[in-house]
Amino acid sequence: MIAALALLSILSSVDIPAPRKVDSSLVRQILSSSLDSVTVPATTDWTLLGPVGDSAVLLADGTEWRRVPWNSLVATVVAPEGPKASGWENLAPTIGHFLAWGAPVTGGAVSAGLGNGHGRSSSSLLNWSVAAQYRHAPSRWIALLGGISYDQTLFAPRLRAITGDSLRPVGMGVQLGVCGPFACFEVQRHPLPLLEQSWLQPHLDSITEFRQPGDFWTVSQDSGFTAAWEQRVVLHLGVLEYRASWCPELWKGSFQSVGAWDMPAGFLRFGTGLEWTPHRAGVRAALAVAPLVWTLRTPGSSGIKLFLEPLSVSIGFRGLSDFQANVRTTIRFADPFSSPTSPPL
Repeated sequence: MIAALALLSILSSVDIPAPRKVDSSLVRQILSSSLDSVTVPATTDWTLLGPVGDSAVLLADGTEWRRVPWNSLVATVVAPEGPKASGWENLAPTIGHFLAWGAPVTGGAVSAGLGNGHGRSSSSLLNWSVAAQYRHAPSRWIALLGGISYDQTLFAPRLRAITGDSLRPVGMGVQLGVCGPFACFEVQRHPLPLLEQSWLQPHLDSITEFRQPGDFWTVSQDSGFTAAWEQRVVLHLGVLEYRASWCPELWKGSFQSVGAWDMPAGFLRFGTGLEWTPHRAGVRAALAVAPLVWTLRTPGSSGIKLFLEPLSVSIGFRGLSDFQANVRTTIRFADPFSSPTSPPL
């Protein structure tokens, strides 16, 4: 019994060699300084075992391939493994993370989708659109925004009453903007009078049928709608976002929203927030399939990343008969000309 305890005591005081996985580049680095010419096996399964005496053992595919001096080589290129990161360190409230959360996003996006809304005392509104947008950052803290869209109303109650045309209106939209740290200032040309904000209009039918302005909407032309420019301010900090927009040709006062968007949840993304006008308010929820990523490489370049978001759904609601929903598919790409420290769109 005493002999067994003594043996265990001796074994516990001995450092047992621990195997660790290494890559081929580290193997070549070790061998280049210890041997003149070595033919390295064509394998990616490398394991380093040591120290064994004064040496380290390199295993290729689990079989001993060569021994190299431990003290002179391996100890200088193989750092001991520290505690693994939990992932929460990226959320630490440091100055660096705070600035990264507020940096303007860059890159481009091409999307297509449908929007359907129904307000209290109104019929359904159905629009579809395709849009392209591009953000370029000449420096880390400044980004320029440009975009175009094609919009068409597919169904709305007696729409000719405000357009003066029996055809469903179509038109080209334009978006321009400049972004700095934590904020964007944008203008957008709307070719159609009925937008996704319509669902918060209490008396939408009074506009489309009797040409009377409602509590929020101000459109009451009886000759045709040309276009209207919306001014918008966007404040963002990571996934948090606040928007306020004004468009006197279409509505009175401001349309505002605040929420947390594009939050990861495995293979999904989700978000939620509030929307309100001076007269009404609603809740919006969003759910999307996480983007699929590809890298397009060309000779002599690091490649351009493509992000396919196959399906995203956004629903704003006040009740079963008072809602607005969007369904969209989007392809995004990183901007190869922007500052490398700028986050992608």
